[in-house]
Amino acid sequence: MIAEPQPTPYDLTFRIFRFPVRIHPMFWLTTLLTGQTSLQRESPLPLLAIWVAVVFVSILVHELGHAFAFRWFRADSRVCLYWFGGLATSNNPPGRPWPSIAVSLAGPGAGFILAAIVFATNRASGWSVQSLYTYEAYYQLMWVNLAWGLMNLLPVLPLDGGQVCRQLYRIGGARRSEEAALKTSVAVGAVVAAYGLMDYLGQPRALFNEIPSELRFQSLFTTVLFALLAYGSYQALEQLRSYSPWESSYDDTPWRRR
Repeated sequence: MIAEPQPTPYDLTFRIFRFPVRIHPMFWLTTLLTGQTSLQRESPLPLLAIWVAVVFVSILVHELGHAFAFRWFRADSRVCLYWFGGLATSNNPPGRPWPSIAVSLAGPGAGFILAAIVFATNRASGWSVQSLYTYEAYYQLMWVNLAWGLMNLLPVLPLDGGQVCRQLYRIGGARRSEEAALKTSVAVGAVVAAYGLMDYLGQPRALFNEIPSELRFQSLFTTVLFALLAYGSYQALEQLRSYSPWESSYDDTPWRRR
């Protein structure tokens, strides 16, 4: 899930702020699937279109945050949107831990800034109450950039929080920082998936009734996503344990291994 997908004839490509951007067709498909609840509401097609537009803008802003951070450290960068999100990659990324952490945090940070702009403009003009569609756009922009941004900071690989966790283990002098990061990813991913499943099933009700709705998943998609991330980290951990010290380094980040 951290590898850049192969180009297809159906990719949409363009440049923004001199960064090459490529949108894989699976990005549109998964975005439509995650917005399928719009089809159960009044005016389903316009609401679904708003959802797709919000996800596109939000994830593009997120990846541009990474891209600008790469540029700050004099590294080239390109952006690809695909599957459940996107990827900003570089051929010459910063190899030191602190710059790598800055690059990882720049993505969620850009999303938080976008949410702050949306919130401030709405407070100033009240544009969100003009119609159902403007309210939907406001709500979805705040949800995607805040809730997804915070979720992305969980120490689960290959999310940005997982990348930060890996670098913090390196800074802390962990003997096998990659192995420690993967163990953390497996544990946290499994706990989040279990939490999401229980919330989705509504059990135990006494527990989840006390949790604010903003902190509840109630989404089978989120549950499956974190279960897959935990399993992927487990597979990577088993593969890492099979490596000989002379064949691979425990401390290489994914972008340095490519």
